[in-house]
This record gives sequence, C-alpha cells and structure tokens, in this order.
Amino acid sequence: MNLASVLRPGGRLLLQFPNYPPSLSPGMTHFRTRAGLGRLMATAGFTQWSISSLKLRRHAGFLYEYLHERPIRAYRRYRSRNGLPRPLIYDESWAFQHGSRLEPFKYALHTAWLALSVTMRAGGPVFARAPVGDDILNRNLIVLARR
Repeated sequence: MNLASVLRPGGRLLLQFPNYPPSLSPGMTHFRTRAGLGRLMATAGFTQWSISSLKLRRHAGFLYEYLHERPIRAYRRYRSRNGLPRPLIYDESWAFQHGSRLEPFKYALHTAWLALSVTMRAGGPVFARAPVGDDILNRNLIVLARR
C-alpha cells in the first residue's frame, strides 16, 4: 500500500523482487499465486498490473552464481550462530547495524560490483523476461503496475 500511496493517479510502478520463501531467501514476503499478488495490488489501489518472471541468461547466471551468490552464502553461514539463516528485516541486518565498519571498503566494493556488472553484460543481454502462470513462487518477479 505504501508504494501506491506515493504515486499520483495514473502513476506507474516498476517493481522487481525475489519471490522465494524464507527457506530459500532472506526476504520475509513471498506470494504463492499470481491471484494472491493480484489481490494485494488491487487492495493497494493499483488499477492495472502485469506480472512476469525475470531470469538471468546463462552467461550472466553463471557469473552471478560463482562471483556473488556462493560467496554471500558462505559468508552468511559463517555469520550465522545457529547455522540457519532467518528472514531478513533490513533494520536488523548486519549490514545496516554495522554499516560504518564497511565505509573504508566502499570503493573496493563498488568497483567489484561494477566489474561483475560489466563482465555479465559482456556476454550479451543479461536478463530474459517471461510470462508466468498462476504459480509464481520461486521466481524473480517483475511487476509493472498503474495506480
């Protein structure tokens, strides 16, 4: 509802999010069906919307898996006290609470992100967009909506 409230009538929203349950993603919110997400969009005040899946193409997916996801998973396992990651609320995340400790590394981190992005794009288009059926769980979604 918050996103719709900041848009003028007729305003457009482009929203991309990983739609995975907490067992597969640190996020808390996920939707099992297109109808469930559609009800939320209508309740929030959107009049039109389309939902698609967004997937990394093969070259980009390979690089992202090995240069981003695997190191992040290893780090989360290292940081986890009980071995099980819990759903992520940003204000409770390590990065938010200890962000000042990362300040000295910001240029190196931004350079690494830039290098990964450029390398992923060197193989051609990074993403493929595809229509989805009613089962939308376990997909990266892109929602285009109008208030």
